[in-house]
Amino acid sequence: MRRRIAAMFSVLAVTLALGAPAHAVPDQFKWMSCAAGTAITGHIDDGAMNYDGRLMLHGTFQTCHPPTQYEVFELAVYLSNGQTQGRATTYWAGPPLPPNFEAKIGAPDETQAVCLLAAPNVRLDCRAVTITVTPGGGRLKEVGAQIPIDSPLVNRPAPASIEYGMVDQGPNCPTCWG
Repeated sequence: MRRRIAAMFSVLAVTLALGAPAHAVPDQFKWMSCAAGTAITGHIDDGAMNYDGRLMLHGTFQTCHPPTQYEVFELAVYLSNGQTQGRATTYWAGPPLPPNFEAKIGAPDETQAVCLLAAPNVRLDCRAVTITVTPGGGRLKEVGAQIPIDSPLVNRPAPASIEYGMVDQGPNCPTCWG
């Protein structure tokens, strides 16, 4: 028994010394780059609160070139306390597939607006979010009217991680918040 335990620790020590094995998803996620004179456009068609309290958004993109599997866009919520929370998602995370999208993002009770972004500082479309307290004390979040992309409610960067790692596993990761 002691030899087995010693052997397991030896294998563990060698593994740690050699480094972790490569993971299945490369560190290649990136924001879409467009050639001069071209741009990404997009809009949120509609949105509603999902069964789990997150906002489910539907919309459409017009990208400057066909997106690769590693290019990402972002959804972000803008909170009344001045904070933002962003979530990057690959264009190919469908269904549906480009040019349409469907994606979820967490929406804390302080959420005032939600935006579709091509990158953390490139807002494409923004919508007001209203929260109604129901008779039972619950909170119903609704995606409302379009607001200007330079509105004071949303005129700030919305950082979102596009790195692959053990905790935040990249865009559209099923185990990440959002």
